[in-house]
Amino acid sequence: MQKISISALKILFFSLLSFLGFESFGQQPPPAKFHIAILNLEGRGISESEAATLSDQLRGQLVNLNAFIVLDRGKMEDILKEQGFQQSGCTVTECAVRVGRVLNVQKIVAGSIGKTYAINISMIDVESSRIERSFNRNYQGEIDGLLEILQDIAREMAGRKLYKLAISSSPKGAEVMSNNKSIG
Repeated sequence: MQKISISALKILFFSLLSFLGFESFGQQPPPAKFHIAILNLEGRGISESEAATLSDQLRGQLVNLNAFIVLDRGKMEDILKEQGFQQSGCTVTECAVRVGRVLNVQKIVAGSIGKTYAINISMIDVESSRIERSFNRNYQGEIDGLLEILQDIAREMAGRKLYKLAISSSPKGAEVMSNNKSIG
């Protein structure tokens, strides 16, 4: 039986630790999450309370996706009130950037919702004052249908766009198989 020296074992041990423990199996650390604030969407042809409710829905969707650190609406309002800011009419990029700086966030989300529900939401980089992304949708129907649209926009903001697959067959009613299993 061959003997291994203590120093060889130490080298092997520390090499193993650096490979397994400190490198976490070669995985990259998760990207840093941006701190964002969501301004109340401006209602165009809908009431202020409907616009505020839809803003809360968007905020909640972004929190649930866990892709950003979302500033709480109450905390945001307290800070803005303390600083003497009026949030109404603050969808213009310049105003949104000023608010973002006061709130000490990296990104700010602002936009509007109008009848026949034209949804226009922008993600603005506070440091550069640049609109980084714009999310635009049109919708006709009951206001409740906007909840799904805002969920889709939140996913897209978080880089988790939901893709939908539609399957049609000719002749109609053909059996559809996936991985050798019938799915309908």
